[in-house]
Amino acid sequence: MADMVNHPSHYADHYRHEVIVLTALLDFCLGNAVKYLLRSRFKGCEAEDLNKAYWYLRYLLSGKCAYPKAFRGDKNALCKTFEEDLKTQGEDDLAWILGNIRRGQIASAQINLEKLIRRKTGATVNDAVWGRSEDVRTALDEEFL
Repeated sequence: MADMVNHPSHYADHYRHEVIVLTALLDFCLGNAVKYLLRSRFKGCEAEDLNKAYWYLRYLLSGKCAYPKAFRGDKNALCKTFEEDLKTQGEDDLAWILGNIRRGQIASAQINLEKLIRRKTGATVNDAVWGRSEDVRTALDEEFL
């Protein structure tokens, strides 16, 4: 039986490293977005977890948290192992979104996650309050690289 306190299967059984090894290196908001992305397929509430990841990315872009820079060094290498594991599992979209995050392209990650949510659930993410075009979001990503 899985140890649901110390090593829950939705964090421990699907990647070379436990998810906490990466998220512990990140700020709270970004760590939560990554956590929800990486566990989304394994906890039984994929749409909810993807929407939670979207919420955290949106919160980051609102300026209420420090905007993360591109990963460097060990953090960059570790994140790449998760991307590789996702690709091996046939989850190229999630790998691409995680790559956006690793490169500091949070707005692009949000856009790509929104598209993924639409494809997987058929539902749209309510982005009316956000009010930014993809061009503005891309410019934000380039500004913070």
